[in-house]
Amino acid sequence: MVLKSHAIDVMFVDIEMDGEDGLEFVKMIRGAREPKVANAAAIIVSSHATEARVMEAGVVGADGFLSKPFTVGAFAKRLTEGLAARRYMSRQPAKSPVRASANQIEL
Repeated sequence: MVLKSHAIDVMFVDIEMDGEDGLEFVKMIRGAREPKVANAAAIIVSSHATEARVMEAGVVGADGFLSKPFTVGAFAKRLTEGLAARRYMSRQPAKSPVRASANQIEL
């Protein structure tokens, strides 16, 4: 895998890649064991920028969403935001997962 042998800071991932789903790709990246792979910034790119797609991108761990066609300014903004988010995340101490049963959660 290219991501394991090269330092990648940011990826622009199209939702509809030939033979692959970009959202599944980001999900796979976030689940990687190697921090240098899992912590790379991932910006989803799509011409189908529905609210549901943008929310789904956030759920799988994307750092941003860039709607096609885009301007250079929009590209630069998403790139900056994605890198800033990853830098912030890499500085945060790991937290233990919170576990609670259904009767412990108040709504």
